[in-house]
Amino acid sequence: MAQDFDIRGATVFSGLTPDDFTALAQVGRRESYLPGETVFSGNLRAQSFFVIADGGVEVLRREPDGSQTILARMGRGAAFGEAALLDGHPRRALGIAKGSTTCWVLDARGLARLRAEQPVVATRLVANLARGMAVRLVRASTRATQVVDQRRAANSSLGAGEARRSLMDRLFGR
Repeated sequence: MAQDFDIRGATVFSGLTPDDFTALAQVGRRESYLPGETVFSGNLRAQSFFVIADGGVEVLRREPDGSQTILARMGRGAAFGEAALLDGHPRRALGIAKGSTTCWVLDARGLARLRAEQPVVATRLVANLARGMAVRLVRASTRATQVVDQRRAANSSLGAGEARRSLMDRLFGR
């Protein structure tokens, strides 16, 4: 990676060695975006995974009425696009640069090359990607069960103790 472009501290790269970063530098690239520029667009087949080196990205969903809902705001070190890159399905959101933004980008061809030339590095990277996706899935699941629990408690005639039990506890009989 270029000296003025250091993203080694990003969580997605934890446990990688200097040699691993040399291999990543061979398959990835640097991309810069102006404020308000589209980083990725919804409904297109995913081609790339990104790590923000500088600046930020706002992830939006376009609503049927034309409005936009902010799904996430990400800054330096944040990784995104890995799920769509790994499964190849179209993205469901839109990413907009918030300020001048620079990202390290790995596309599907780069990942395939990494797998062929440096399978251990590719495995480490994909394991880190999976770990990050799992953390986000757990957070989303926790938020969803909290919302369900709050709605259930508000609409329930159950006693306070029963209303406080989480949906997961009730589902698993705890």
